[in-house]
Amino acid sequence: MRKALLGVILFAGAALVMCGSARAQSAFAGNEAFLNLLKSDIQKETTDIINRSMELSAEEAAAFWPIYNEYDQALDKLADSRIKLIKEYSGLYSNISDEKALELGKRWLDRLTEREKLRREYFGKFAEALSPAQALKVMQIENRLELLIDMQIAKELPMVE
Repeated sequence: MRKALLGVILFAGAALVMCGSARAQSAFAGNEAFLNLLKSDIQKETTDIINRSMELSAEEAAAFWPIYNEYDQALDKLADSRIKLIKEYSGLYSNISDEKALELGKRWLDRLTEREKLRREYFGKFAEALSPAQALKVMQIENRLELLIDMQIAKELPMVE
């Protein structure tokens, strides 16, 4: 099972990396269609990875997926705020004022706080619908996939000059 999960996660990571520098930079510059397609692909891959990794019974799936879909919608809102923040930053990184840097930094930290609140809330819901161990597994998968996405964004997004 571990090898299968690792393989699926590595596949998802490779798919994200294949976006390529030029493609990602043009996305950060404001290519809305590309960003929406990428976000949709990531959501689909994440759902597929969780489905394959969890091996839920029909009864467990009936309890889990409505909650997960609700969680995914909340994550989608956070992804939109992240994209907005990245797009704004990508136009400013080479010449950003202290005031704007402070504003963007606070928004970035607020987003991280919201993400953690959401994780805590849904960990409890997943634990009630499944078991605490299965809820932890869902969160571990989500965390690993988010780390892959974070690494790709960090690779493509320039540092403040």
